Amino acid sequence: MAAYFQLYPKGSKIPATFISVDEAICKHFGVEPDDKRYYESWYDTIGFALACGRSYDWMRENFREKDGTFGDYAVLQQIIDYMEMHYDHDAWMGR
Repeated sequence: MAAYFQLYPKGSKIPATFISVDEAICKHFGVEPDDKRYYESWYDTIGFALACGRSYDWMRENFREKDGTFGDYAVLQQIIDYMEMHYDHDAWMGR
């Protein structure tokens, strides 16, 4: 079964495109969007977790190094905070 998700700007019932979300994230962090990859692979990590029904709090707890520090996940943790502040989400499963 496939897992899907959509992101909605807070207060909107119209879903955002993933490209527009990436552009907003990049603008917030002061980096240029990449033509081929989402910033810090947020779609593959945060997006996948959302599609599987995980919460932002779950991600904060689980996207860490084995020793409990953020390590390589430090920027991803900041993206989680940004997304929670600016986007609501919906997730569902389908065939």
